[in-house]
Amino acid sequence: MNSISTAIIAVCGAVATLVDYTVHKIATHKSAPRVFVETRRIARAGFEPGVRYTIELDPGERRLTLRVSEAGAYMVSRRQREGAPATPVLDLNSNELLGIFEGQREIRMVVMAGAGVIYFLPLATSSAVIERAARVRDKLVSGAPLATASICAGAGFMAYALAKGYEQGGIRTAPAVVNEIDSEQVEHALQHNPAVAGAQLTLAAPLQEVALDPWLMARVPKVEIAELSLPCSGASAAGKAKRGTDVTEEHPEVGHLIAPAIMLLHRLQPAVVVVENVVPYRNSGSAWILRHTLRDMGYSLSEVELDGVEFGQLEARRRWFLVAATAGLSITLDDLVPQLTTVPRVEDVLEEVAADDPRWSGYAYLFTKQVRDEAKGNGFMMQTVKPGDSKVPTLRKGYHKGGSTDPLLVHPDRNDLFRKFTGTEHARIKGFPADLVTGLSETRAHELLGQSVLYAPLAAIGRRIGEALQAFARNSAVPQGIGYRLERATG
Repeated sequence: MNSISTAIIAVCGAVATLVDYTVHKIATHKSAPRVFVETRRIARAGFEPGVRYTIELDPGERRLTLRVSEAGAYMVSRRQREGAPATPVLDLNSNELLGIFEGQREIRMVVMAGAGVIYFLPLATSSAVIERAARVRDKLVSGAPLATASICAGAGFMAYALAKGYEQGGIRTAPAVVNEIDSEQVEHALQHNPAVAGAQLTLAAPLQEVALDPWLMARVPKVEIAELSLPCSGASAAGKAKRGTDVTEEHPEVGHLIAPAIMLLHRLQPAVVVVENVVPYRNSGSAWILRHTLRDMGYSLSEVELDGVEFGQLEARRRWFLVAATAGLSITLDDLVPQLTTVPRVEDVLEEVAADDPRWSGYAYLFTKQVRDEAKGNGFMMQTVKPGDSKVPTLRKGYHKGGSTDPLLVHPDRNDLFRKFTGTEHARIKGFPADLVTGLSETRAHELLGQSVLYAPLAAIGRRIGEALQAFARNSAVPQGIGYRLERATG
């Protein structure tokens, strides 16, 4: 509990009860900041017209304390309207008193009955901005690793790619919090993924259960970087077609997860948030809620759509990325371009599979289905890949099922035989080392990889974040928090 919270809960041993919480605009009057309060609500703490009070200034905590006292140097004014009781008025108009709120546009007034106290404090969001900036800068300057959190982590492929990028950008990170509903994936990642192994806290539970557990949330540590990859089932075209839904949030199991995700982000208080999802998610209601909430929490946003092939990956998978940076830290994803030296080929990632291996098949049932699909006019077509190709269509979570549109590798000697890619090949196609799927069955490897990410685009984003954090550490400017225009907050 911080000193502000302690002061609000108990004042000099008196029993204090919160009776009013209001946000007030800081205006300017006679070349000085001014806060003007006219309300009967402050009378509940004893601030009646004509009552005297003291003012205590605490620059370190950026707190102004007004305390009812017969010996006080200040007096509550009044506003008298015909036929109505007098209304108490506080008129603070002083650089000396309000200078501690420099950089703020609004402050919060907290009225405590039973103790005769009114506090004026920075907005909680502004205090959080300052705390985040100070925390990340202290770690960067001291060389301590930045703590990371992976939300809806899967087997940690996103965490792995970003960690490599952070390292290339010159910063050290250490996993602190890992959340994933599938405990088997968590277990596998802890054993085989260095970006997850050693995590301080694993939350192998539904995201909503984590966010709605006050006992747990009170014990979740703060981090410097948070990574979020919510399930795409509600946003993807395939997911909507399967359920016959029109909007992302209709999905009964995952459509609402942006709410607990934001709750967890608020607890984690990262300086940087990295979000990944399918391109349609970008225009979902959930994405707009996330954008506006992060803005109000004091983050600036940068967004981009990246295709794996453009970054030298074999898989043609396009994804939407959002990076949120706390005030004072500048991160942009503009002009994020790959540095390619060679064009990859499918043959570069293939395992040794004998020409007479039983995995080679004619897949007659798929050709039969394709004829039926063509007759129906639904456009489902088989996709084949040759060893010399430089691109592989998207490998989905259910790739192991051998669906009618899942890419098949053509036999090196016969055009009438095909096989599915192996789990190891799948990992390499996405740019990841096969070690990350060690010990998994082919089915499980495809499931975990198919719902994950591509390595190169995220590594490039991680590097950009690392470079920006390095620049931030060299910058001596300290953000003073944020304030809202009242018309934006209430309009």
